[in-house]
Amino acid sequence: MIGQIVNQQTDPNCLKRYGVYNATVSSSTSLKGKFVYTPPASGTSAITGVIPSSVPIGRTITVMVSSKSGVEPLKIQNAQRIAKFGTAAAAFRVTTIGDHAFWLADYQGEPVTLIAVGQYTTNEYLALLDAGLDWPWFDGSMMPLN
Repeated sequence: MIGQIVNQQTDPNCLKRYGVYNATVSSSTSLKGKFVYTPPASGTSAITGVIPSSVPIGRTITVMVSSKSGVEPLKIQNAQRIAKFGTAAAAFRVTTIGDHAFWLADYQGEPVTLIAVGQYTTNEYLALLDAGLDWPWFDGSMMPLN
């Protein structure tokens, strides 16, 4: 049994302006402190630096975005989608150590705002699911489980 869960993500509320490959970044006018990432209508583009390349295989990454298409088009390099939570959030399992860019090409010019990101061990992720949260994420560094 897990006594507490630790969110290993250093910026769980996505208040940092991340790097991009072939996309533009602007401040959100509707979501204070957030950034809007806009890929071109076609071609490869990504948000970089959100997840460190040293994240171990098997780690679970949870992501919430704001966009017309929701989270469906989002892909994370070297990770596989394992769950969706409504239209705005998803969980991914790291499959390979290396870059974990958030690929935006399938948004085809549609602006995307990162709302929240979490990073948990498999057991922590499963405990969050068992806790009955709407989606497995929290913004503090630790969450006690009773």
